[in-house]
Amino acid sequence: MEINLTTWPTVHEQALAEPQRANFLARVRAVRLYLNGADGKEIQAKAGISRGQVYRLITERCLAPHPDGRIYGWRGLLPLQRIRPYTRTAPLVVNPWGGGAAGALQALFQSAAGLEAEFRQQIPYIEAFFPCLAAGGFHRLATHHRKLTGPETGHQPGAESDGHPFPARVCAGVAGHADR
Repeated sequence: MEINLTTWPTVHEQALAEPQRANFLARVRAVRLYLNGADGKEIQAKAGISRGQVYRLITERCLAPHPDGRIYGWRGLLPLQRIRPYTRTAPLVVNPWGGGAAGALQALFQSAAGLEAEFRQQIPYIEAFFPCLAAGGFHRLATHHRKLTGPETGHQPGAESDGHPFPARVCAGVAGHADR
């Protein structure tokens, strides 16, 4: 396959913090070396990245389709840039404080066709019920609720605080989807 780097969407590297910029530029150097036919030892020496890792960066990140319809291109090399959404693979085991439920709401949405669309249609009504959400989003409510109900407060699992009708694990799950 022919890869034309001039068509890749670019990144404004000066906007990155220094550690992320250094990481990004090392990845760019490694990709350029790889595509110019450098061997693994040269790539490792000049960029500090193995040839196999560079191949994965190109195939799994740079050439992946971006939501804007193009490929990620150079954007795929950004440190901490999530290319694929989180997908829960482990069985759901929730502790008394709500920990261990990451990805549970997404799994629920995937299990029932149309459920996520119905949920998203309800967001404006939920925001009307909780006026503070319009200004700060669901994340603000979930964070505030966790502060009031965390294990260090002595709050009993399943009990709700005055004025906070949902357990923290519900708020956190809703927050993750409503703020997207």
